Amino acid sequence: PGAGVTVDFRALAPLAAACRDALETRFSYEDARGAASRRTVEPLRLVHTGRLWYLAARDVDRDDFRTFRVDRIRSITVPDDARRFVPRLPPEGVAAFVARSITASPYRHRARLRLAGSVAELSPRVPSWLGSLEPESPSHCVLTVGGDTPDAVVAMVVHLGLDFELVDPPELAEALARVAARLAKGAAAR
Repeated sequence: PGAGVTVDFRALAPLAAACRDALETRFSYEDARGAASRRTVEPLRLVHTGRLWYLAARDVDRDDFRTFRVDRIRSITVPDDARRFVPRLPPEGVAAFVARSITASPYRHRARLRLAGSVAELSPRVPSWLGSLEPESPSHCVLTVGGDTPDAVVAMVVHLGLDFELVDPPELAEALARVAARLAKGAAAR
């Protein structure tokens, strides 16, 4: 709701069946820049991030794991003689792969934040679409967030709503301080 992105639920059924039955699948795909391509994949899982649906799959032609936004998938074909495959999973697991690929990889700007708490403790508080959590020690983890601009990264940090320590990049500290001053000024004006 509110995201303005709609998914044709008739696309989810054949993708879910192809994941379940381990059947090679073909579709047309439009990337974020509007470039269209034809893909042949070994579909692994459908993942809902709370905002969007993604297909995690191994792209046969690129011999690599990829994520595809379901709302950008068109003309799904699972031929009657579709090749069955033995599912191969990304080294970090499907959930971590999807989280990493949609929260930081596609963005020009990324930040790493140290948080107090383990991944298990913080996972319920950090939405998967916001960033990717990795363990650092038994009592701390690192959250990676991404955005198209430094201000977009700061917005993700503000949305997090947790205390943090900026690990990198150091130049993001200036943008964080600017927004913190604006927020403090707004709170003081009441």
